Amino acid sequence: MTLPASLAASAPGKLMLAGEYAVLDGGPALVMAVNRRVRARLGRPDDDAPALSEFLAGIVDLFDAQGEPAMAAAARRVVVDSSSFYQGTQKLGLGSSAAVTVATIACVVGNVLGHEVALPDQVLAFAEQAHGNVQGARGARGSGADLAACTHGGLVRFVRGDLAGVQRFAQLPSNVQLLAFFTGQSADTATLVAGVKAAQRHNAKAIEAALAAIAAAAGDAANSVASDDGAGFIAALQANAVGLAALGAAASLELETEAVRQVRAALGRSDVCVKTTGAGGGDIAIVVGPPTLDVTETTQRIIQAGCNVIPLSLTSRGVDFEPNAR
Repeated sequence: MTLPASLAASAPGKLMLAGEYAVLDGGPALVMAVNRRVRARLGRPDDDAPALSEFLAGIVDLFDAQGEPAMAAAARRVVVDSSSFYQGTQKLGLGSSAAVTVATIACVVGNVLGHEVALPDQVLAFAEQAHGNVQGARGARGSGADLAACTHGGLVRFVRGDLAGVQRFAQLPSNVQLLAFFTGQSADTATLVAGVKAAQRHNAKAIEAALAAIAAAAGDAANSVASDDGAGFIAALQANAVGLAALGAAASLELETEAVRQVRAALGRSDVCVKTTGAGGGDIAIVVGPPTLDVTETTQRIIQAGCNVIPLSLTSRGVDFEPNAR
């Protein structure tokens, strides 16, 4: 059977650098798109495809509910490759579900309506609905910050509920270095978010104080990016890390794992920030320091702490299209 030419779509992963948890309550978040990508393509109608994942099924459900049978049918055919978001069988915590959702929706809209119609804002709006529906069924709808980074690329300042107001930066401050490392354990964001929300009901004062500190630090981090202030950026991330530790203590959750604390102790520098990213509890953490940071020595100390350095960098390329090579 000969099929007409189709398009594949891809979307980058992300690291949430600042604003974790506070973004769910309306605070800002700073999220970086990274140079690992999910690819989504249309399979043949007769492909012996496995059952849809919950996020692909959520996209089908969304298009069905909106009376878009052609797009729902296309979504059922999507084949996704997210292998670069794993280390062996372990999920790294680079926002695979967000990138899968964004790439799949772009692939569907681009092939059904034409790639010139699949504008980032439209893709993001669909993605926020579909991804949020699935996450909501798991107990935590999410903020949409990861979806914004996967859609737009670059470094984005995001506030929940303001999809049109995403502020995008082309790069980190020019006088900082960033290294990412995998802590050795994967974490489940929905479970951790639900744990914080549950704890907030009986320890509201301490948790709200921690969230306020995180939100303030995220705002300072974004302002430092805008003014190309590397020292201010590092200080803001350090304040964010302190807020996260306080949040974990108030909620009786290990948001900052022992691996992160060991790397921080091994480096022992007040001008270097070592912090978890995203929901914490494992996944990817970062080291952010000034130009004087010795990358080779830092890498050795990360490895000695039992972690793996992951080569990640900021990518300005958001969701994008390419020929579908079957």
